[in-house]
This record gives sequence, structure tokens and C-alpha cells, in this order.
Amino acid sequence: MPKTLFEDVEYKLPNVAKVPLYSPFRYPGGKSRWYFYIKQWILSTQPSLFVEPFAGGAHAGLAVAIEPWAQDIVDNVVLVELDANVSAVWQTIFSNEVDWLLDRIQSFEMSHAAAKEAIEAKDQSVRERAFAMIIHNRVSRGGITAPGAGWVKKGENGKGLHSRWYAQTLVQRIQKIAAVRDRVTFIEGNAFDVLPNYLGQQAALFIDPPYPKAGGRLYEHSDVDHEEIFRHAASAEGTALLTYDNSEHVHALVDAYGFDSEELIVSTTHHTRKTELLISKDLTWLRSMDPAM
Repeated sequence: MPKTLFEDVEYKLPNVAKVPLYSPFRYPGGKSRWYFYIKQWILSTQPSLFVEPFAGGAHAGLAVAIEPWAQDIVDNVVLVELDANVSAVWQTIFSNEVDWLLDRIQSFEMSHAAAKEAIEAKDQSVRERAFAMIIHNRVSRGGITAPGAGWVKKGENGKGLHSRWYAQTLVQRIQKIAAVRDRVTFIEGNAFDVLPNYLGQQAALFIDPPYPKAGGRLYEHSDVDHEEIFRHAASAEGTALLTYDNSEHVHALVDAYGFDSEELIVSTTHHTRKTELLISKDLTWLRSMDPAM
């Protein structure tokens, strides 16, 4: 396997505190940690179209839609999501129902009973499903909403569910997203059905699928064909950037489809190093970056 990027210096991804956050979701392994790399990639490749086929919390696509550095480059951001609960959030935010959602968030009094009631009401409408998903994402341990995931117990400073409910922060983030909805196209659907529509265009494809190792534990729709992802990315006329766990299986796909990859340290705890992969046809822009950032 290749050496880790910047292996000769002590390196890890930038502190999330330095990254602008726009998504109303909290997810384990959220894409916000890739922000500086995505920024450098977009600035270097200058695509007019950005496609995120496994959107989830859409940290990447939202940054490209909102951040000033991208607005003179990217004309349209396409977000694709299969999960009906996550999709409901994006459908509501990018519609005239966003004011209802903002009011609902501001007036909500967090408690176990209130959260349970909101989640149970999700089938009443798309907007109720959106609110239920935001609540569920906030009260679930680690932001994991896959079947069987537990709820927050102690939370921060022993505050329980209240420690994960920041109504005003959610409102501010959603307002920023809604303000750029003319730049965003949201599609509820399967990434494999949508991706072929963009392979012949000069688009930037940011592909961050459920990882083979951990996906089943974290996401409801985690069973994806990773070889097909590589096959699609390899045939794209534009540029594609993939993120993956660092495994022999993924390295084999990188080699089989003629990609390049670099290992990045994503966490260092008790001298145990965890790495993930950034994958693309051309990583010249990555290797020119300052490791200290």
C-alpha cells in the first residue's frame, strides 16, 4: 500500500472548528472533515456542475453551494439521496414549507416524550417526516438513525437530550441553505440511476458512499455495489473524487480502474492511527497542498 500522505510530518485532518458547517444533520464520519480538500479540488478543476450522489447530510454540496469561493465557479449543485427520511428534510428545506419547518424547530421544547411524539408523527406529511428526522438525528447516539440505534443518555455535561438540541443553530443553518436553493437541484433517488446522467458532462462528482466496513452499522441503505461506483467514476468525462475506508478491497478497486489514491490520517488516539483514502484520477492538486493548512 502507498505511504500515507505527508507521512514524514505529524499530520491529521484540520479541526472541525475551522470548517464552516451548514448541514442540519450530525453524522459519524460526516463529510465536513473533507472541506479543505474539496475546496482545493474545486478551485483546481473549475467545474461548473457539482454532483453529490450519496448526499446524506450533504456537507460537501452545501459548502459548494454557499461558500463565496465556489459561487463564481459552480453554477449548480446536484444532491441525490435515497433514504426517504433524509430526503424529506431536503425536500422541505428547498420548498415553500421551509418556514413551517423553521417555526417548528424554534417552538419545540425538547423532552423524551416530545421527541418520541414528533418521530411517531412522521407519516403525516413530508414536512412532518422532515421534522421527525431532524429530531431523530439529534436525539440518537452519534447521530445514527439506522434501525436499532439507541438514543443519547447522558449527553454533554450530563444534560441528556438537551445537549444535542441547538434550535437557533439549526434555524441559522437552514436559513443559509434555503437562501441558495436556486443553486441546488435535489433528487430523491438511487445514485446508480442518477449518476449515468452526469457522466458525459464536465461535472465534479464527489462520491462518499457508505463504506464497506462500517456502512451497515451507520446507515439504513448501506448495501451498495462499490465496483459499480468505480466503474461509473472511471467513465466520467469530468472529474471524480471518492472517499473510502483504507482496505485491501478498496485498494484493489483503485488499481483495477486506474485511479490514484492517498491515505490521510483521520484520527490519532492512544498512538493508534486510523486512515482513510482520497481517490481520483489525478491528485496533483492534493499533493501541492500545505500539510499544516
